[in-house]
Amino acid sequence: MSTEIKHFNDYENYVGVARSEYAPVLLTPHDVKHPIIMDMDYAPASLDRIVRAGDEAMTNALEWWTESAELAAYLHDRVLDSLIEAQVARIYRNDITRHLKEMKKQTAEELTDDFDVPDPVEADEIPIDIKSVLDMDDPLVVKVIKGLGSPGDILSVLKKYPDMPTSELAKLTHPLNFGASKDMNDAVDYAIENHDGIMLDESPYYKVKSFDPEMLTMTVVRKQAIAEIESDYGIIWVIRRESLIIRGDEEARGDDYLLPRKMLNPDRHHELWEKAEGYLSYIDKEKNQRYVDLDPQVKWIQSLTTSAYGKYIMNFWPRPDGR
Repeated sequence: MSTEIKHFNDYENYVGVARSEYAPVLLTPHDVKHPIIMDMDYAPASLDRIVRAGDEAMTNALEWWTESAELAAYLHDRVLDSLIEAQVARIYRNDITRHLKEMKKQTAEELTDDFDVPDPVEADEIPIDIKSVLDMDDPLVVKVIKGLGSPGDILSVLKKYPDMPTSELAKLTHPLNFGASKDMNDAVDYAIENHDGIMLDESPYYKVKSFDPEMLTMTVVRKQAIAEIESDYGIIWVIRRESLIIRGDEEARGDDYLLPRKMLNPDRHHELWEKAEGYLSYIDKEKNQRYVDLDPQVKWIQSLTTSAYGKYIMNFWPRPDGR
């Protein structure tokens, strides 16, 4: 009997996914209905939820993040652009199917007002057809495809199927709320421990995703390898990916009058990353729970999303299965 998941509207599957706020993008996002917005396909529904989260965060932040109504409207658009781009890119990397062209048209025209959907081939990772590298009759695969798998379950699938070179373990959209990622980070750490992972102390990597020199607003991606796990087929790194928004306008920079120069000059971006690390490391040491006590109204840097994914960095040859 085929285990290809077309829809899962039964209650058991619904509550299984709905209770996880940090569930990753589904491996086959074009084949299922959204577990919470059940009358919509997963991909457009997930973008709809992200837009709503961005709207809510900006509404709540207007009292402290910016005093200018004009700047607030501009920042709202930048935040949503970044959130949508990250989600669309992961959807396409997860599943290349016959629905790709239709899905691209739907997300761009209906959900994002002609938002420029990134070319998946030019993304950080080459997309693959998940169904070509997984055993769709494997109960663990079925569980993960339905969205019922924990970060540990997803790591088990990755360890078992080395032709799937990368897989998202967890993801949370939490604009303007650093502390929201604590539970997700703890769940990923627990999965790493259960898979006998070794925690790493690798330096983070920053990449500018967008920059408006007139408004002094920058979105960046921060990636850091946090653990190493060995499988029968190779070495997997678990990588934490954070998207951040940085502001250098007069209202946000406070006493750091050099912040705009660091943003405008690529040769000084390393100083910007050092400044970010000084703040983010302090937050991380406190496991995020004391964020409100630290500085809930920091304006120059804020969170957008956090995710974790496993990625093969080395394959063993010959393979144990002879392939």
